[in-house]
Amino acid sequence: MVFLTAQLWLRSRLTDRYWRVQEVLKHARHFRGRKNRCYRLAVRAVTRAFVKCTRARRLKKRNMRTLWINRITAASQEHGLKYPAFIANLIKGVLIGDRLYSGVLITLENCLLPDDKLRFTPSMSSGLDTDTETDLRVVGCELIQAAGILLRLPQSPPGIRDARRALAQLHCYGPPEVAMATGQVLFQRFFYTKSFVKHSMELLETRDWNKCLYVALLTFQHVSMACVHLASKIEEAPRRIRDVINVFHRLRHLREKK
Repeated sequence: MVFLTAQLWLRSRLTDRYWRVQEVLKHARHFRGRKNRCYRLAVRAVTRAFVKCTRARRLKKRNMRTLWINRITAASQEHGLKYPAFIANLIKGVLIGDRLYSGVLITLENCLLPDDKLRFTPSMSSGLDTDTETDLRVVGCELIQAAGILLRLPQSPPGIRDARRALAQLHCYGPPEVAMATGQVLFQRFFYTKSFVKHSMELLETRDWNKCLYVALLTFQHVSMACVHLASKIEEAPRRIRDVINVFHRLRHLREKK
């Protein structure tokens, strides 16, 4: 013999029947007739309305897609192109403004500044050797790269990925994410006009290389932080300044543990 008295006394985990009824009647208040107050009729009407509402959303998305395809087809036919050919070429190429390019080439020959201006930097004029300046530039770009990963900045689209990869391979600073590559370019341009020595006066006072690198990192950390924040706005993926500061604060503590 099974005694169910104790089990029946326990409170069920489900919502009370009263509140379940009120939830259904709340959705049926705008119905006409007895469906807005009779629970048995209201359940059927509300269930049917939810099903048709879901189907209506699907139909709306399908209609919007058809509308956009018709608009693109009409615009492309004015220039003698069909919709499939236009979309295929658009995926393969890079659309800049109203022109379609097969690719973007970024090399040393396609540089805005001449080599004679890039060869002698302000840091060299202040007495910093080339190897130390290169290492400091690498550390700054690695800091920007790590911050971009923690901030979950978006990666580059397929058309611009080759251009960003070329830019990243040109400076040898990690994979080609759009915002991170832009931040690294801003960092490089800043220190082509400013000196590492003037922005870190403690750099030449220490003889230990690890300590020297750590002191320099603390000084131009603000420059890297500003480059990341500005690059996220340029690439239309803005991040809050509070999040950027928190990420760089975390990276600083991780380097202190090492």
